[in-house]
Amino acid sequence: MKKQIDDIKKARYWFYAMTCVVTGIFVLFIAKYVSLLVNDSDKYVINKDHSKCYLKTVYGDRGNIYDCKGRLIQATFPYYSVHQDLGVEYLKQTRKIINDKGEVAEIVTNYEYYADSVCVAVSDYFGQHSHAELRKLMDEAYKKGNRNFELVSGKLNYKQLMALKAMPLFRQNNSDHSGLLVTEYRNRENLYDSLAWRVIGAAFADKTNEKFARFGLEDSFDKELTGTPGVAQCRGKKIERPITSATDGLDIVTTLDMDIQDKCESLLKGTFADSHGDKACMILMEVATGEIKAMVNLTKDSAGRIKQAQNFCITYQAEPGSTIKPIALLAMLEDGRCDKDKNYLVNYGHMVIPGTNKEINDTHHDSLYLTPKGIIAYSSNCGMARIALDGYTNKPGRDWTRFYEAMQDIGFTHKIGIELHTELEPIVYSPDGKDNPKNYKGWSKTTMPSMAYGYEIIMTPLYTLNFYNAIANGGYYVKPHIVRELRRGDEVVRDYSVKPSRKRIASKENIKFLQECLLEVVERPNATAYNAVRNDDVRIAGKTGTARVVGLDKNGIKRYMVTFVGYFPADQPKYTAIVQMVNNYEAEGAPSRCGAVVRDIAKYLKINY
Repeated sequence: MKKQIDDIKKARYWFYAMTCVVTGIFVLFIAKYVSLLVNDSDKYVINKDHSKCYLKTVYGDRGNIYDCKGRLIQATFPYYSVHQDLGVEYLKQTRKIINDKGEVAEIVTNYEYYADSVCVAVSDYFGQHSHAELRKLMDEAYKKGNRNFELVSGKLNYKQLMALKAMPLFRQNNSDHSGLLVTEYRNRENLYDSLAWRVIGAAFADKTNEKFARFGLEDSFDKELTGTPGVAQCRGKKIERPITSATDGLDIVTTLDMDIQDKCESLLKGTFADSHGDKACMILMEVATGEIKAMVNLTKDSAGRIKQAQNFCITYQAEPGSTIKPIALLAMLEDGRCDKDKNYLVNYGHMVIPGTNKEINDTHHDSLYLTPKGIIAYSSNCGMARIALDGYTNKPGRDWTRFYEAMQDIGFTHKIGIELHTELEPIVYSPDGKDNPKNYKGWSKTTMPSMAYGYEIIMTPLYTLNFYNAIANGGYYVKPHIVRELRRGDEVVRDYSVKPSRKRIASKENIKFLQECLLEVVERPNATAYNAVRNDDVRIAGKTGTARVVGLDKNGIKRYMVTFVGYFPADQPKYTAIVQMVNNYEAEGAPSRCGAVVRDIAKYLKINY
């Protein structure tokens, strides 16, 4: 009896075990099957013959991209290639030509009957061949029984396709008679040609409508633009039955204004063309909202032709030069290490950093002493180094750390998080090298004074602009952004609008003082931007910058990066702008090149906005 009970228990155990194993295998099979349905199923179906059923991944419509005024920038459009099957039976069949007397004049094939009228209509409309040339090509193809004759070369849009289908023979709308073969495919098209191309991005669609995003918003929002793929049962090229429905992608409404983008790009191109620079970029942003209205990126090829390249605004990291001086000045003011009213020794634009052989020189040679306002207005390297050296001991220890912390406290290195994947954050090395231990061994006696006037800090134009926008905004950061919202039809799925930070980066008094300094850069006689930027139409506040680029050009000449960054109108700021050009010669300074572009866009916006 006991043995029978044990046998029953063992049987139950094995039954439960086998049930679990079978259930597990079944679950794995279902999971794998569902995965194949959702992911490119057609690659894994064994029997993918055009006469039999197979599964295929299908996509909804890719979302569109709009500017801030609702104007369509980029969308997917259908295009068509057209060929003709000259071997269809109908074209070989004969017909009688009846004359005016009702008699049979001749007997011709349908091909002969239609060939001339087709050639005349196609050549007249598309203009690729003359009537005679097209007829000769078609006759040769017909004699060979060509089943894929290229009737029209290239891509046709919908209007052109409809015109073709209205021509003799093809208007029958019967491919068994005309032999017309139309292949539809989709192409991503920018309605503004190459305007803002590096920002908007590129995505290509193959004949199966699969998406391949490459860069820009198309890449950063590829998932949202694509939507959710579905699976359909197909036979041949036709979908017979959807299994899971595809969801259309979301639309992107950007902050760009394509009119402003066009003007900024035109102004920058004109200036860039006359320079020796090989890179140029520009950003224009609304002060209060952080909305980027224009972002331009240009480069020159080996022949000097201007084109768009990578997005330098958010990826080109370099030592900023003199545009860092207001940042350093504000940090030292907040730390109590700078006296606004003090006359600092600038020694007619020449000094040697104590304890080193490092010489610092200025282009301004007229003064023995300058106040902080004069130091910023004349962009004195000696003056900024002197403020740092007088305010902090130039020795390893607490003062070095305090200078570094003061620079961090105003927040200009904090990650912005713009909606483009390729954003690069600033690099400000700490005194002990912890920020970048692989490539940096710590500070020397030249580090702190160099940082004060624009070197040994690496940042992109976007981060420089972000700081100056905070000054224009009364000391409050507002996140720069280039996407306003994601939409499905009229429904807002996600809102990207931002509010200014509730915390000032510095005291109200110091922000006001820095605003006065930046205004003097443009309005004080003989200041660095006085001649090129000051104008009677719009008051502009800002800063020029020139930084030496490491290395020489192919002719052994020194290269420089020049910048102007500022805001306008100075008394009630509405826009902040930065213009930067790289690999210029020393004579091509920031005011005459970059500052003039900001001046001209300020005048344009005053009239038109």
